[in-house]
Amino acid sequence: MDIALFIKHAVDLAVLAKELVFCPHLKDDDTHIYGSSASEAACDIERRLSACVDDVCCWMQSNPVQVNARKTDLLRCTTARRQHQLLCLPLR
Repeated sequence: MDIALFIKHAVDLAVLAKELVFCPHLKDDDTHIYGSSASEAACDIERRLSACVDDVCCWMQSNPVQVNARKTDLLRCTTARRQHQLLCLPLR
């Protein structure tokens, strides 16, 4: 992929993530999308994350980029005291 095409794709992905209040971290062949919330707002971040995944998948279908599902992970972090508050809803 030439550099101009990569920059266009990187900017598009960053905009998608930022619209849903996530922080994208883009590298040459990898994208990380970060977000955080208070425990009482866990439902909201799960909803926004699902919407973000949907938007990224739609974007990838209309651009020459593929998701490697085997390399796609979700990491939920919390303290041991608040672990029971994680919803762990399945993402699409």
